[in-house]
Amino acid sequence: MLRSFASYILRGRSHAILVATSTAILALLLPLLSHLSGATIALVTLRKRLPEGLLVLCGAGLILAVIGYFSSISFPMVRAFLVSTLLVVWLPVVCAAEVLRRWRSLGAALSTAAVYGVLAMLILYLSVDDVGQWWRTMLDNVLTPLLEGAPVPLSAADKARMLTSLSGVMTGFMAAAIVYSTMINLFIGRWLQAMLYNPGGFASEFQALRLGRGMAVAAGIVLLLSSVTSGGGSHFLVNLVILVVAVYSFHGLALVHALVAAMHARKAWLYGLYILMLFVLPQVLMVLSAAGFADSWIDFRARLRHRNGR
Repeated sequence: MLRSFASYILRGRSHAILVATSTAILALLLPLLSHLSGATIALVTLRKRLPEGLLVLCGAGLILAVIGYFSSISFPMVRAFLVSTLLVVWLPVVCAAEVLRRWRSLGAALSTAAVYGVLAMLILYLSVDDVGQWWRTMLDNVLTPLLEGAPVPLSAADKARMLTSLSGVMTGFMAAAIVYSTMINLFIGRWLQAMLYNPGGFASEFQALRLGRGMAVAAGIVLLLSSVTSGGGSHFLVNLVILVVAVYSFHGLALVHALVAAMHARKAWLYGLYILMLFVLPQVLMVLSAAGFADSWIDFRARLRHRNGR
């Protein structure tokens, strides 16, 4: 079934545009379908190169704009949906997919997604005078109706403290969300491509995902500066740390998959890890990120191969 789905996407430009558009619209009802929309763009780019991926992106975006124009949905809502779909879901995965196609390195693709996340942060900081206050206003509009209907309502002081805390880190969460969305979409697209042309190839490619020491040096500088800098710049650096954690959590996850495969361990270890994520996701991501950062310097996989005589 999935092979047929991938084949349908690659059958022609109109087929890819239809799948990308329909899954993007259905994602309004079932958000996880946005990953299929992004994976469609990724698969086309991986197989047919960047120009074709951009053509599918533009064609699907145009159809979404026309549908939104003639719908009864308010213009600000349509604009927000189009901007988020084009700039947060589709464009970064096109860039990452083209890098993966050219260099055949998931690590390079992950670095591309990280750079895109940093650029998104910089654009927000340069275009908004007070980013914290901007996020606070956004959160107030979204969370206040939800909090009013909560079983245990928050006091005004508790609500203010919560909004202040969240507004200070939302830029980092936004950038992390871009990276997670981009890489998940890319993984699905690459998996579909491998299913058609290289069965089983995605697993070995994912297990080889690794960020080099150059990225580790940059991440180390960010971590160091965030701990010693104060003032306005510290807020940007704190948000940048959140992005670093997100990026290196993929490195750590790939490391775990590679070690389990190399040691011929039971897959129950992986199942346990993913189940643990359902309950203590932030803590698991921190551990994975630390493991990935350490692997950038130590290269545990190479050491294990050397020990096994490979």
